[in-house]
Amino acid sequence: MMKPGTYSGMLVACAMDTLENKKRTELLRVTFRITHESANSAWVQLPKAVERSVRMFMSDGAWPYTQRKLEALGFNGDFMHPDFSDEAKSKGIVLACEHQQSGGKTYENWELADWGGNREPTPPPDESLMRLSAKYKNDLAANTPPAGAPTSPPTPEPVAPPAASPPDDDGPPLPDESPVPEDDGIPI
Repeated sequence: MMKPGTYSGMLVACAMDTLENKKRTELLRVTFRITHESANSAWVQLPKAVERSVRMFMSDGAWPYTQRKLEALGFNGDFMHPDFSDEAKSKGIVLACEHQQSGGKTYENWELADWGGNREPTPPPDESLMRLSAKYKNDLAANTPPAGAPTSPPTPEPVAPPAASPPDDDGPPLPDESPVPEDDGIPI
């Protein structure tokens, strides 16, 4: 099982399929040969290429997302003989792997990483926004200390001056350690 993350792969095959469910959901399986993994903002070649598929469902609810994914791959528009752009087949596509739980088992879920699939945000009604604003302000007020002059920081303890060094009994000072006379007669 591949770990969750961002990968790069070449589109190598596609096939229409039908799920074995009550609705007989139609889907297009697009298979990629995964060759690289993103690590620390760089592509690292995998020790061995693996093939994984992205499932694109054809239900009415999924159609807007599927259509955008197909457009991102340069789909030819022919479900009888599906094909994709040469760029998608030769340059490589960025994919995302996530893990999902179902029936007590963990499965890989593969998706196109850069397909423009994020839907436009739908803001909540004004009443909800006003309610959320009031809630935020109430919570903030409940957790804010009362206003007033801030307390002064504690006064540091006085520090005693360093102890005097014992006299140097190593002989006369070296030339660069010669004491400078208080008044050497040179104006400053």
